[in-house]
Amino acid sequence: MLSERGQTYLVSLTRDRTWVTEEEVTEEYFKSNGVKDYSALMHFQLNYSGYTLTKKGKPLSSFTAQLVSREQLNYRGVLDFFEEKNTLLFPCGFHRTAQISFYLTQRGEFCTLGDADDINIISESFDREVERYVMHDELQDWIEHPYYYNFGNGEKFEELTLDFRLIEECSDQYCSWWTSDKVVVIKGTWLDRQEFYLHFYGRNENLVNNFIERMMKENIVKISPKKL
Repeated sequence: MLSERGQTYLVSLTRDRTWVTEEEVTEEYFKSNGVKDYSALMHFQLNYSGYTLTKKGKPLSSFTAQLVSREQLNYRGVLDFFEEKNTLLFPCGFHRTAQISFYLTQRGEFCTLGDADDINIISESFDREVERYVMHDELQDWIEHPYYYNFGNGEKFEELTLDFRLIEECSDQYCSWWTSDKVVVIKGTWLDRQEFYLHFYGRNENLVNNFIERMMKENIVKISPKKL
């Protein structure tokens, strides 16, 4: 379920109605394609399919959600899904620039396929993805650090962020957002592998750079940064 801020953001977007379908007909469509537990898929289809999530100032970071189209229902087209390592995966849209495919699991987890076709979950639900787009826009007056870093020492990370507050609406076990009055730290899952990255926002450039330097000294941030 979205926060009030998330709902306000979604209402501000334009929805492509060709990817919006009626609930009863969509349920029958999932059943006819052999999908038994479709509640999470229905949640995505009814609430998000047809929307393009955007970030202010970052047009190349948009994600378009697409699961079932009206055309598929009208012509009784076959639902696109497949099984990978005992998990059903459903293509659910595309990122404007990321050269990688995105899927929903039957439980509604938002994921990619990593090395050796490992299922790489990046959010426990698409709700969290929406909230993260919203939070980016909320931080427009902050400085977003341009790089993403590999995550190192977890124990030291907890020590250094002890006084930070978890932004719960953006966070789950795959990606967590932490904030102080000066810095926001994102500990997320790389799109192409089951490993964590760190990304940062700061009230100003000096604050965020100094904080990253502290993390480097503690081996929390490691290896070469990647610019996305």
